[in-house]
Amino acid sequence: CVWIEHKARGCFGGFPLPAFEWIKAAQYLPASQEYRYLNTHGLCNPRSPSFVHIPIKSYGKVEPDVEVLKTALYYKGPLSVEFNLPKRFYNPYNGRTLFEISGMEALDGGVHAMVLVGYGSCGDPRLDDCFLIKNSWGKKWGIGGYFYIEGNTLVKLLKQKYALAAYVELE
Repeated sequence: CVWIEHKARGCFGGFPLPAFEWIKAAQYLPASQEYRYLNTHGLCNPRSPSFVHIPIKSYGKVEPDVEVLKTALYYKGPLSVEFNLPKRFYNPYNGRTLFEISGMEALDGGVHAMVLVGYGSCGDPRLDDCFLIKNSWGKKWGIGGYFYIEGNTLVKLLKQKYALAAYVELE
């Protein structure tokens, strides 16, 4: 859940940079166990007993480039990413190793935020520029809640209007 008064859209979603701005000012968040993805609408609890201190030193955008993304992952850790996806992304994902998007496919599913957590070969020696992304829909979606995407496909998605890759650096 995201507080509406902080440049967000309540339980209808939000955007990473305003969220980072709010966290930097507030310096706390509720524990993840308390705010898991529920696919429902409701109110945020501003007085959570499980608040965790989050001292953000800085945050910012990361250029959509395969090597820049790898470097940012290595030095900054997981990155927040958001981009438009095809509607079929929201259907039950069948656990294929690689989520592919054709060049002609409509990106009509809306913007979705996730966490870019790593890179490697995706289990396919022909693909050495794959990235691993964690979705927020639980372990039953994708490969235990994660999916792989080819590096150039990710870069194309991150070059869209309203797309973003961002880092957070803690104190």
